[in-house]
Amino acid sequence: MLWLFGPDAVTKPAVKKQRKSTAFSSGGYYTLRGEKSWAMFRCHSYRTRVGHVDPLHVDLWADGVNLLRDSGSYGYFIPKEPQLEYYFKSVWAHNTVIVDGIEPAQLISRFMWWPLLKSKILKFATGESRGELLGENPSRCRSSGKITHRRHIIVENDRWKITDEIVGQGEHSVELRWQLPETAHAVGSKQDLTQVNLSNGWHLEVNSNEAAILRAEPNAGYESLFYGYKQPSATLSIKKEGRLPIVFRSVIWKMD
Repeated sequence: MLWLFGPDAVTKPAVKKQRKSTAFSSGGYYTLRGEKSWAMFRCHSYRTRVGHVDPLHVDLWADGVNLLRDSGSYGYFIPKEPQLEYYFKSVWAHNTVIVDGIEPAQLISRFMWWPLLKSKILKFATGESRGELLGENPSRCRSSGKITHRRHIIVENDRWKITDEIVGQGEHSVELRWQLPETAHAVGSKQDLTQVNLSNGWHLEVNSNEAAILRAEPNAGYESLFYGYKQPSATLSIKKEGRLPIVFRSVIWKMD
């Protein structure tokens, strides 16, 4: 503080900054904010090297807790754990969808994925107590033609609704993954709803009865909070099969 702003800054009282929803479009990052929660949305078209395969990934924080999480990087060269090294930068370690169990890009060298991922924002709107984001990733090509993932996020009074729609042709297997806190646990299912307690009273509900929480497996259930370190976490895997379009609806809110 002294170096940057001079001696007056050291004695001045702290002022709380009013944060707001913001579009950082050049880098492909977008934020939405509620009163006690906020989300970061990744919607980016890569021009050069792809770091992580994270199309339409979303992080969600509430009451200071990271409820929907990014798994981190872990390490660039882990010769004794090559499968985990690959996992942390793959689509499997991010909060997005996986079509037919295949990466949307192929790792062709240690730091290069191909093709370059292309995503775009279709809507970004904010209000006093409501925010909305809509983005799509149309780069998932299969033998049956192009498959597009659209993610629609709405927050209203700290209630988050995330709708994932996968459109295209033919029948496919689609998996939605949410990376959760290690303490997250399923509390049961009713009809086609899977219910999960996250942390501090926050609750997740997804419309599918084929779901599992994966822990400490080679392609799930790990996170790296800083480089070279990993710890167990929880990964919610929700699967659907059938003719496109396939839709997942997730709702996160704080229970009374």
